[in-house]
Amino acid sequence: MRRLLLLLAACALASAQKKPFDVNALLELKRIGDPQISPDGKLVAFTVQTVDVAANKKPVQVWVVPLEGGGQPRQITQDGESNQRPRWSPDSKRIAYVSDRGGSSQSG
Repeated sequence: MRRLLLLLAACALASAQKKPFDVNALLELKRIGDPQISPDGKLVAFTVQTVDVAANKKPVQVWVVPLEGGGQPRQITQDGESNQRPRWSPDSKRIAYVSDRGGSSQSG
């Protein structure tokens, strides 16, 4: 969990602006939610929501990142606009999530 917080802080510093923080800057922020630590304690799955103002959409994708020992966050969903509620299998080898990539929300 500490690694996720460090990642968030690094992203905030990297995107630091000299412009005033306004509504447009707020819409550019990625919203991270629903962190789920794998049963073996090695990875965390979480959702990232972005805002596409031009298309009037807020797509949500599932990402994973190692908790210890480095490693980059990796986006594991590409299709669909709503990929939510990631949950680990008991052996930490698979992630189930709800997705609309087939047209309606169902488990992925």
